[in-house]
Amino acid sequence: MMEKLLGILENDARKPGFEGVYALAWSNNPEMRDELMEKMKKRLDMKSLVIGRISPVVGAHTGPGALGVFCY
Repeated sequence: MMEKLLGILENDARKPGFEGVYALAWSNNPEMRDELMEKMKKRLDMKSLVIGRISPVVGAHTGPGALGVFCY
């Protein structure tokens, strides 16, 4: 899952006008959050990265351990 997500992010980063701004949302799994964050730092040219917890509303639908990445 993580490799597929990183591949999608790499493809998005090649699009014209992409600014390299990322946000990483996570739920109850700091080890997986840290692993994804390190891989993103190595593979993506990030201008900024914001990290935050998934809200209870989203967490109720995704469950513990969910990760989400937003970018533009």
